[in-house]
Amino acid sequence: MDRSWINKNRTSVEYENGVEEFLKFASSRVSASNGDGRYYCPCVKCLNDKLFFVREIREHVICDGFNKKYTRWIWHDMHDEEVSDNLEEMINDIGAEAFEQGHGNRSYTTLSANADKSLYPGCKNYSRLSATLKLISLKATHGWSDRSFTDLLVLLKGMIPENNELPDSNYAAKKILCPLGLAKILWYLPVIPRFKRLFASPVEAKNLRWHVDEKIDDGQLRHPADSPQWKKMDQLYPSFGNEPRNLRLGLCTDGMNPYGNFCSQHSAWPVLLVIYNLSPLLSMKRKYIMLSMMISGPKQPGNDIDVYLQPLIEDLQKLFVEGVDVFDAYKMEIFRMRAMLFCTINYFPAYGNLSWYSNKGHKACPKCGDRTCYHQLQFGRKTVYLGHRKWLKPGHPYRKLMKAFNGRQEDDLAPAALTPEQVYDQVKQINTTFGKTQQRGEKSLWKKRSVFFKLPYWKFLDVKHCIVSLTRAYVSINQMDIMGLLAAGTVSVPVMKFYNKCLYNVLVSSGRADKYGLMCPLAIQSHGNNEEMGLIRNRIGEGGFDCFLLPFYDKGWELMALCPKSGCIASTIETYQVVKGMRSNTLSKPKWVYPKCCNKDVVDPECGLFVMRHMLELIKLDVVNSFEEVLHMDKPYSSDDIDDVRRSWAKCFLDNIR
Repeated sequence: MDRSWINKNRTSVEYENGVEEFLKFASSRVSASNGDGRYYCPCVKCLNDKLFFVREIREHVICDGFNKKYTRWIWHDMHDEEVSDNLEEMINDIGAEAFEQGHGNRSYTTLSANADKSLYPGCKNYSRLSATLKLISLKATHGWSDRSFTDLLVLLKGMIPENNELPDSNYAAKKILCPLGLAKILWYLPVIPRFKRLFASPVEAKNLRWHVDEKIDDGQLRHPADSPQWKKMDQLYPSFGNEPRNLRLGLCTDGMNPYGNFCSQHSAWPVLLVIYNLSPLLSMKRKYIMLSMMISGPKQPGNDIDVYLQPLIEDLQKLFVEGVDVFDAYKMEIFRMRAMLFCTINYFPAYGNLSWYSNKGHKACPKCGDRTCYHQLQFGRKTVYLGHRKWLKPGHPYRKLMKAFNGRQEDDLAPAALTPEQVYDQVKQINTTFGKTQQRGEKSLWKKRSVFFKLPYWKFLDVKHCIVSLTRAYVSINQMDIMGLLAAGTVSVPVMKFYNKCLYNVLVSSGRADKYGLMCPLAIQSHGNNEEMGLIRNRIGEGGFDCFLLPFYDKGWELMALCPKSGCIASTIETYQVVKGMRSNTLSKPKWVYPKCCNKDVVDPECGLFVMRHMLELIKLDVVNSFEEVLHMDKPYSSDDIDDVRRSWAKCFLDNIR
């Protein structure tokens, strides 16, 4: 039955005739009525939710319009209708609005035109679309090459009457069928066969027992098997925990650009699985990281990622509830293997997509929830979060700092963590509707209920999602940089950058964090653009600190100590671009002091260590005006003094990575 009239104007003759055909169709289906002659009304207001007589339905559909999304008349017993393979009716069944949403308006128009166009004048059996589709199907069935298919099309085009619409090349045929392509593509690689292949190897089957046979149980947390969550699952599901070969899995996903950095608009999402039964040395090896699915771009799945995860979730449900028979080549026996998803690993934006927590806006912190401390900037309208100090221990020196944070002391305590049961109570009543809807629901911390709650054990997990922190990215240091510092004495920019963090900890512990200001070495350049230099000058002039310590690298490490209030400058050079052009009221008659404790050349590899030692001495002696007592020492630093710098840096680094 032709349903193209649904998209016509309500005042047109085609629309009125179509309404009459629909009413005849519904009236002829006895099961479509509730027994008293009333039927569901498909108008845009009723949406098949109310029952009316035929006369009232006609008025609703004519006056208000027919629901354009209602193309398969399931509420009017359409399933009794015989299935037709007519391509035109198939397109009408899909509906213009649904098709255009996935492929675009032009694609629908082109496809409809090709379905209506005869293959040649007078041809009644084939249209341009149906003939092309039949030929493409034969090509795929018999494995014809693109070149042979092109030759066949050229031959057929010459055989049939002139003025025909048959494409003359493989490329032209694909262009005709292009609108029929899938709007979304998902590549799913089943994981169960790959788990079976792992146990088919005696070596791999033995490695999968590491967490029971070889792990040292000394009370230290070195592996997920040492975590309370692992032990909790063993207690809740004894039959699962008693079999050491049952797998615990971790899921990781995030957007990536398969074309490098040249096309930032394309986003593909791989979904990876890791096996926590293995030792830490093996679990992160590329060999054991499984690509379970690839969500093709170019657009990211966003919050609808749960739709793509359905095949994987079904396999995970089967693996936990039923299990599969697997041959263990190490024990030479067949056992029932089960598996569970232990946690997910992702960055904070992907965490919002997987957990469905609303990680944007005023309540973006999943730990604080309703108690999230936020501040919306007056002009930029950006939301910033300044209440993170409440997570520190009571009495921590950071709580009393005011200038370094939001201008207030922090007296609040961290909120209590939600239990798994409390989290499940918040989401269990949420109705999940995929896709974009026009109606906005009530504001809530949770947008929808995650698909992971279909797993029977998910609601009992204490840590469901592990967020990879980005706050430590700035202390990421190459191994060669560390070896250069500890052995050869060479100081790299990342090493000096991290040393600023160590000095800040010293300032906090001594109560002088509001007195000294430190600036990243990357921001201090011997040459920079005017805008960058202007920002640095403004920070120095308006920072409110008594002294700024500015290490920078220009063919070698140099240090400038600057006091905006007193106008005193100490530096290894006489002029410097940062203070060039600074307002006279900020630095009136600047005073220059030259450090003479380093007798080495300015480009010597150890000059960075001397700069680090200078900064530490200035802070410890609380020097903000007269730098001569530190920089004009009678005796230069000894090798033991420089070794102390290396040791203090290494200790601070180890404290931060533990």
